[in-house]
Parts: sequence; structure tokens; C-alpha cells
Amino acid sequence: MEQYIKRIMKNKKISIFSSITILFSVLFSVGVITLVTYSFMKSEYAIEKLAKRLNGSIADQVKQEFELLVEPSNNFINVIETFARVDGKLTLKSRRLQQVLLNYVETYPQLYNVFIALPDKSFLMATDSDPLKMVLIESKKNSTKTILFDSDKTLLKSENKTGVSYNPLERPWYGGAVSQEGVFETDVYTFFESKKPGVTLSKAIRNQKGQLVAVVGIDLLLTNLQTFLSSVDISNESFIAIIDKEKGKYIVSKESNVKKQESFEMIKLFHKFTTKKDFDQIEFKDEMYYFTESDVGSDYFKNWKYVIAIPEKELISEILTMRHQSLKFGTAILIIGCLIIFLFSRLFSRPIKEISNQANKIKQLEKVASLRLMSPVDEVSELIQSVNALGVAFDSFVQYVPKTIVKHLLDTNQSAGISGEMYNVTILFTDIEGFTAFSDGENPENVSVYLSRYFELLSEKVVAYGGTIDKYIGDSLMVFWGAPIRLEEHALQAVRCVMAIKRELESERVQSDPVLSKFKTRFGLHSGRAVIGNIGSSERFNYTAIGSDVNICARLEALNKEFNTYSLISDSTKYQIEDEVLTRPLEPMSLKGVKDEVMVHELLDPAVNKPLLSAYERCQKLYIDKQYQEASVRFKELLALNPDDKVVEYFVKKIDQLMLDQ
Repeated sequence: MEQYIKRIMKNKKISIFSSITILFSVLFSVGVITLVTYSFMKSEYAIEKLAKRLNGSIADQVKQEFELLVEPSNNFINVIETFARVDGKLTLKSRRLQQVLLNYVETYPQLYNVFIALPDKSFLMATDSDPLKMVLIESKKNSTKTILFDSDKTLLKSENKTGVSYNPLERPWYGGAVSQEGVFETDVYTFFESKKPGVTLSKAIRNQKGQLVAVVGIDLLLTNLQTFLSSVDISNESFIAIIDKEKGKYIVSKESNVKKQESFEMIKLFHKFTTKKDFDQIEFKDEMYYFTESDVGSDYFKNWKYVIAIPEKELISEILTMRHQSLKFGTAILIIGCLIIFLFSRLFSRPIKEISNQANKIKQLEKVASLRLMSPVDEVSELIQSVNALGVAFDSFVQYVPKTIVKHLLDTNQSAGISGEMYNVTILFTDIEGFTAFSDGENPENVSVYLSRYFELLSEKVVAYGGTIDKYIGDSLMVFWGAPIRLEEHALQAVRCVMAIKRELESERVQSDPVLSKFKTRFGLHSGRAVIGNIGSSERFNYTAIGSDVNICARLEALNKEFNTYSLISDSTKYQIEDEVLTRPLEPMSLKGVKDEVMVHELLDPAVNKPLLSAYERCQKLYIDKQYQEASVRFKELLALNPDDKVVEYFVKKIDQLMLDQ
């Protein structure tokens, strides 16, 4: 043993095994010394048990219960706000909206009622009853409709009545929500139909102009809190309750354990008592209680507290005596133990923590600097060197592989291998107008630098909008959205990315660049299905997309030359983006290698002249309907109004040629 210690001191470094052995030996020694004094152990055990019960597990349970109570309410409010934001208003007769209300009260029993009130006194409410009930008040029609559903939401009964006896605008929850920002909370009250206690949460929904659209509300039952308090593992003589500390009001308590009248009297005492200690003492009916109070841990009910009171007689009677007896021993052991743990923790944990942080940065694909740390532990020193080497290697690796792919592999803990899977994607092809002529007149090294700067600009936007860069092909870029992470709005993200790139290319920063300002980018977007995965050999492969829709997109981008345009999208992409951006139809095109014709649309700038766009669409319809004589006249009139419109010029020439061929 002596020789082993001398060898450690000579080398001034010890293995991680030895360091752990020494550390735990010291901690064990401290533990043994602690156990020497039985009274101290007993005292610490009792205090720790009480502290854990009062400030640990119960607090976590209370927080969880309130999360279960409030989270569905937040979700419901967010859903209704989404409806209002998307539609610009709330239509209470909408079947989708009504289905949402029914789903919430059926799924979450703590939501007794969910409802929406409009400023015109119209009102829609779903109730968690048996059977499910929905009430629709149409103020303009002066009618009340009650609908009953079975457990499968099949209509059982519908009753219409003339006249409205309920005015939501007069309810406290309506006025409270309208008068403040955020969610309004009512006081606890007994619900009329269920005769059960609860509270109402409500929030005013406003449009972008700040005008009131509706007030959405939720009636929350407190029965779950009552059940939870009854299940808490404390003695029959102990007291636990949830109160409104500010108002001194009773919310719920463990009624089976304390008489109701006594509960109210103790609540009044809590209301007057303030402590910043973990627990303190109060006297109630000639008996001392140890009590604690804490917030319920919810974003709502800020004034609500849970309070726990345990009779002194239930605690170990010798606890104070044992505390005094063990004070000297405990103080000495605490000082020694803390000092040793502090020194060893500082010595060993700092390098490991830095290594962990470095590894996390590498996992997040962040650029890292080499760690400049020293450690007395051999294994830790070797690990620092390995992590530094890994950081350099990884920085180089991600330059050749799309970061989205690498991150997906890291997040899913998958190894790269030959694979392929069908995805719904939107594909983008780009190229630079006149790049061949530009490169022929420039030094090759300069061309490489300019092209890298250009691709850096495009790639930044692609990554920001969730795209996966497939490959760089000369001056062209191939990107897809929807893989490896499946994305419902892949077409929308792709279009947004293209618009962002166009804005960046047209920005003052780029336009002031003598080289980049010359690059005019052409885009082609198409949505479809493609096999995406690692294609190649076991020695080397690419993560790429293959399939007929990839070919369609490449052909579509090439059509920019024919139409004298810069941004073309297929009909399949336009169908998915709805009214997100402005487009105009061109014509169905037969593409090489594609059986069916593809309808082509031009992606337009949001600032396009709307009247001219409408006129163009009328002219294009005449062309599609083969009314060439009338289409020719109208297109020429339109070209006279906007001589720079190359698409209109294209149709003028094409129609004239068609008329000559007839």
C-alpha cells in the first residue's frame, strides 16, 4: 500500500479509478463518523423525512395536479385563437369549431364547460355531461339551440327554442377578460348544474387592430384537487388545504381528516401568519403545529397557496434533545466533508464539465475551439486530446455532408448506411443566368471564390427554412424539403425560402457587390414524391433524392429560359401553398421524360400590380380556350401598358405564330 502511494506521488497523476476510490473512501469515512452518534442520525432522519414530505414530494404533486388542471385550458385557448387568426373571425355554427369544443370536454374531465362568447351576445358552449351537451345561442335570430350527443358524438337530440334567456356579456368572466390582458380568473363558486365547486378562466381574443373578436372561457372543476388532497399520505390529525392567502378564502382541503369548521378557523390563522422559513410553528386549539406553505406552482392562481400543518405530538419527541447533542459532531463533520468534497470536485469536475460542454457543442454541429485544459488524471488528459481531435474532424466532416442529415443521425442515434425511403417533398433547382459566359471571361480561381460566396448566401436561407441541400451542380443548387424530417408544410417552407433568397439577392448589400449583383438566379419548384436516402456503394454514398418528380423539377427550372422568367412552380406546389404568395398561370407544358403535361405558374413579387395581374389572367384564359384572335388583341394591349413584361411578350409572339400556322 505504501509503495502504491509513493508511486502515485512520484508520477503526480492518478488514474480515474484511483481518484474515485479515494473520493468515495473519504465520503464513506465521513458517513461512518456521522453514524457514530445515534442521536444525530435519528434527528437528521426525522427532520429530513419531514422536510421531504412538506417541501418535496407534496410540492411536486401539487404542481403536477395544477398542470393537469391548467394545461388543457391553455391548449384550448391557443386552438381557438388559431381559429380566429386563420379565419379572421369565429363562426359559432362551424362544425369544425363545434367538434373542437366537444373533443376537449370529452377528453379532459376537469374541463366542465368550454365556451365562446361573441360581442353580439352569440354564445357556444359544450358541457361534459352524460350525454354530451352543446348549446348554441344566436342573438341575431333570437334563438337557443340545445344538442345532445352520445359517446361517439352521434346526434341524439336537437331542440330549438325561440328567445334567449342568457346574456354572456353580463357574466363576470366576460367583463373580466375584456378589461385586462391575458387570462382572467374568477373566484371559486358553485356551478349551477353540477353543484360542484370550480373556477372560470377566460381570455379576450382580439384581431390585429385590437378589436374584440370573442371571449373564450373554460369552467374548471376542483373535484380532482379534492381527490388529490384526500390521497396525500399524512396522518389523520394533520391538515392540508389549498387556500387563497390574500383573501383568506378556503379553496379545497382534506375534509375527511379535519372538521369543516375547524378547517375554516385554521385557514383564518394561516391568512394572518407569514413566514419565510421552510417550516414554522403555530398554536391552534391549545396544540402546537409545525406548518409550511408554498405556491401551487401554476401560471394562474398566483394568490393560491397549499398549506400543511402537522401536530407537534406526531414528531419524534426527542428530536430537539438529539439535535443539541449532535450539533458539535455534525458541525465538525460537515466542515471537513464539505472541504474535501469541494477540493476534489474542483479538481476533477471542471475538466470533465468542459469536455461535456465541448461534446455537446460538437453534437449541435457548432464550431469549437480546442480545449486548453490540464488534468492530473491520465484518462481525462487523453480524453481532452481525443475531444479536440474529434472537434477538428467533425468541423471538416460537416462541410461535406448536409448538417440536417448529420443532426438527424445524431438525434436518432442511427448509423449511416445504404437506405432509401419514400417521402412527400418539395424540390428546388436553381441556376445562374448567363453564368457560362461570365465564367469564360474570369480567372478560374476568382470564379470559385465568387461562386462560393453566392452559394453561402443561398445555403444560409435554405438552412434557416428547414431545407436539405442535396448537391451543388456547377452553378446550380438542388434542395428538398420534407426529408429526413417529415414536414407537412414542405411546399410552403420551400416557397418562403425562395422569396427570402430573392429578397436577399435584391437587397442593397448584394446589389452593391460588383460581382454578386450580376448573378440573376432562376428557380424551379415542384412538389411530389421521391425516394430519399443514402444512395451509392458501401465505400461511399450520397444522401440524395431520386425519382420522376426530381426530373420534373429540373425540367421546370429550365423552362425559365423559354418564358423569360426567374421563378417557376408546378401546379402541385401551387395547390399546397394556397394564398401564401402571388402567382400567375402560364400554360401546360410537355416535359422530356414526363408522360403528362405539367401546368406551370410564375411566382410573383408581392408588390405586383394587381389590376394588371387580373387583366393578364383574363388574357391567359382566352389563350387556354384557344380564342387566339381575341387573346392576341388583349395581350398586345396589356404589353403596351407594361412593355417590360416578358411573359406577356412570350404569349404575344406565340399566339401570332399559332395564328400564322392555322
